[in-house]
Amino acid sequence: MRLKLFFTQTEHEDQIWGSEGCDWAATMQNQMLESPDNSFEMTDRPDQADIVVFWEPHQDSQVIRIPRLRAHPLVRDFPNKVFVVSVEDSPLGLLSGLYASLPAYRHHPNRHRTWVYYRTENPYLHARRASGLVLSPPNLASFSGADSHPLRCRLLAMAESLARQDIVVTATQRHRFSANPNDPQLKASQVAFIDAILDAKFSLCPRGNGAGSYRLQESLALGRAPVIISDGWVPVADLDWKQFAVIVAEKDLDYLPAILREHEPHWKEMGDLALQIYESRFRQSLFAARAVDQIVAIYKTRSHDERDFFSQWEKLISDAEPDGTSKICGQRGNGY
Repeated sequence: MRLKLFFTQTEHEDQIWGSEGCDWAATMQNQMLESPDNSFEMTDRPDQADIVVFWEPHQDSQVIRIPRLRAHPLVRDFPNKVFVVSVEDSPLGLLSGLYASLPAYRHHPNRHRTWVYYRTENPYLHARRASGLVLSPPNLASFSGADSHPLRCRLLAMAESLARQDIVVTATQRHRFSANPNDPQLKASQVAFIDAILDAKFSLCPRGNGAGSYRLQESLALGRAPVIISDGWVPVADLDWKQFAVIVAEKDLDYLPAILREHEPHWKEMGDLALQIYESRFRQSLFAARAVDQIVAIYKTRSHDERDFFSQWEKLISDAEPDGTSKICGQRGNGY
């Protein structure tokens, strides 16, 4: 018997980057209806569904998403078949489901799985990849980004010494792309961002505002092995990440050149596999089907009652910063 799925989402305000694409539940339903996989059936009756998925594309979790999800009648009426897919930078993991940036200390293996962001922020990525093939990248690794976490502050402070090891690290302005990634005035810097990744054998992916980063899937999509520097990030399940990524502990940042030199002989095969993983698991047209696969894995192995965790919500919320931000390098803010 096919599992029945019902997709929905909470109401949303205009987002800081614009609201294009915020009708996420409808987009994901269309993807499922067009998918050749006939293991699932879409329904417009949540009471008849086996799985109810809230597709939550917006930020400002503490302000918008949490109150509305907690109060939603579907959460109250069907606690054991409700799941969430969230791209929030600072999630609390109140509901079972998939999170792009749920930190390890909040990650419950029977309730949560890590997933990726729905789309890459750079609109020129795929076209540039097709036209910007670099057979022999001149640099060992590269990073271009804002100082949105103390780890990034450390990395940016090392820029001069890393340059002597062919690792290019460049600081950028916060919120550079967040307001409108499709602004034509940003094209030159967006193309330069892609070229910096293509001109290196490895792509540095230090954590930023969240444990996860858009840069992870950007790197995969460009055929470069990501160098994941985020102790709080839990790897996406069912993949052997050591085959196509380098995972560096935050405490080992000073040893980054030596770690990358050790992997350098294998950069090409790691990058080729990274691209294969992106195309088969994470590309945008497959997002709904692959996400549902991960949700079903949670659903089929669940042995607890979700209501047992509802009593922990108040403490999780009270322990979180009220505006969902963290203090970064003497300031508050987020950055790409």
